[in-house]
Amino acid sequence: MSSLRVLSYAYAVLALYVLALASLTSMTATQVLPALMQLLICVVLFAFGYSFGRSARIPREVSEIPPRHWNGTIAVGLGMTAIVASILSAQYSTGMSPAQVISGLGGDQSLYVQYQGYTQELVEAGGGGALTIWFAMQVVTYAIAICAVMSVVARGGRVAPQEWVLLSFSLAAMAYSGLARGTGLEFFHVGSALLFALLIRPGSKNSRARQLYILVVAVGLASLYVAILAARGVDPALLDLGEIHLEDSWLREMLGPGVVGALLAFYSYFGFGSLYVSTFWTDVWLRDWQSSLLWLLPGGSALNGTEVRDVMTEVVEVGVRWHPDSVLFAANAGMLGFFAACVILGRLASHLESRGTLASTMMRYFVFLQMLAFPVGNFVWVDKAPLVVVIWLLMLAAIRRLGLLPPTFREFFFGGQDVPIRRPISKHAGA
Repeated sequence: MSSLRVLSYAYAVLALYVLALASLTSMTATQVLPALMQLLICVVLFAFGYSFGRSARIPREVSEIPPRHWNGTIAVGLGMTAIVASILSAQYSTGMSPAQVISGLGGDQSLYVQYQGYTQELVEAGGGGALTIWFAMQVVTYAIAICAVMSVVARGGRVAPQEWVLLSFSLAAMAYSGLARGTGLEFFHVGSALLFALLIRPGSKNSRARQLYILVVAVGLASLYVAILAARGVDPALLDLGEIHLEDSWLREMLGPGVVGALLAFYSYFGFGSLYVSTFWTDVWLRDWQSSLLWLLPGGSALNGTEVRDVMTEVVEVGVRWHPDSVLFAANAGMLGFFAACVILGRLASHLESRGTLASTMMRYFVFLQMLAFPVGNFVWVDKAPLVVVIWLLMLAAIRRLGLLPPTFREFFFGGQDVPIRRPISKHAGA
């Protein structure tokens, strides 16, 4: 499945979720429609960039490349490395051993509260070294997990036993990191990577097995996130929704309290962005002709004497929630720059698809992740692990260009194909 189709599905699901929230809560049309309009604009611009120059290129599926299965020793070694890195990461960020984490899952005190308290104590005590080790171990865990998912799940074909070990160990490491800190971001990264890999995995588009896998992954991770909230002592039905509130409606009666509570549990992650973006459109960008013009230009918000975070906290109750990347990007590059970024990312996704290597597949995922962050939050930049992995991949590509990358490493990540596949030239061309 192409990156454009994956993004279209993701935006469609997000739009349906926002409409469901609007039916369940006091959200008004002005708090929903501008955000939905921005979704439509983004996917259209992404499609424009994606289709630009595409007639000269044939998309290359990962399965068209000869399968490069993981070496058994390397696969098991990397899986164990991910486990050890996640344990050390949790140790340095929470001060708890695996036994303490496991016992704390059923304890009275939230692991998230313990994590926040311990981190605060480290900062006050000047324990920057411990936090540096924690971040390094977090990056190692994340990099191995994403590499495992994209090299095993997205590739298609038979999965070797050692690859099952690598995939299981790396995902377990990510899960442990999230459980130890009582946070849901690790599960979001795992879920988005797995769903993206399953969607682009070569095979029948109507494969029931693939649809079942996607459903199991989506429902399983959603249930796990709700369980994490419950472990924090949070009742989804009683979540603080800020300036909106739950209302009686036919949809609420039809879905029942369990489903409604699960939908509300994801409001801070996926629903608040709609309220934020819509409020930005109506109360900040388009409030008068001067703001409308200034926000179109790079640095226009600064010329207007405003800092976007300060402005938005005055017009919408942000709290501890994310500021969507689209607004943060527009504050620096202007709305025109933001729209141009959507075109560029679409063009990049098209270019990466034509190569079909592990490195390009990982980069395709990060392009998708950034497009998903635009209407939702800024988890790509707040959680620096994805950014570090992107920089690492770019460094590998630069080293490969210099001819300094070892052949085995180069073949595994970049394959033997250095140029996009072109359409074959007809024997009668030019005749």
